[in-house]
Amino acid sequence: MNRMKKVVLSVSSVLAFAAAPVLAADLVVVSFGGNNKDAQAKAFYEPFQKSTGVKLVAEDQPVAISFEGDEGKPYKPCKSMRRVLVKAWGADGAKYAGRSLTLYLDESVRFGGAAVGGIRIGAMSHLSRDLVMALTATRGTKKAYTVKPLAVEQPAKPPPADTPPTPDAGLVSAGNAAASDGVAMYSAWLANLEQEQKDSIRHLHAGWSKVAKAADAEKHDDIL
Repeated sequence: MNRMKKVVLSVSSVLAFAAAPVLAADLVVVSFGGNNKDAQAKAFYEPFQKSTGVKLVAEDQPVAISFEGDEGKPYKPCKSMRRVLVKAWGADGAKYAGRSLTLYLDESVRFGGAAVGGIRIGAMSHLSRDLVMALTATRGTKKAYTVKPLAVEQPAKPPPADTPPTPDAGLVSAGNAAASDGVAMYSAWLANLEQEQKDSIRHLHAGWSKVAKAADAEKHDDIL
């Protein structure tokens, strides 16, 4: 059974661990860290070092991808899936931020002859078509691996701002004339309008009020 889970990479999406300097005679192995790493050290690394004299340097998984809702447990892709990521999105992990991919459990993945299962990438955003590449299936054999384009839902656009209705040209002309006669005439004209007419010229009211006040001021100056 393959279980699917869609994850969205967070802004600090990819952390690449720098390899520690090692001597020429050292042997570097990669583990998933934590309890797994400790158990491997006791069961394999220490006995190997004692019997061969070769120092084992255990590096944690070199890539960790944080995603929305990961609860502090980032996705740590295996070598094959890292190849898929680089092939699809490039080697610059900083550019992965905000992109999306689908992970699933492939129970057919084998390790050491036993079916242990593995996390695989099923689909990725920012692909224009299927990505097909050859990945190692078993030692010495490769198999075509396909990643599907992932369509990501775009956030809904906010509704357009309400635009005022276009007033009747005759109503605008009457408003201009009333405002030019002063505040009293403009107020009387406005009071006689229907509510629908008032709504259609609401956006013009502030300008007409200024014209009406200016007209009154001009009349006052003429009297003086």
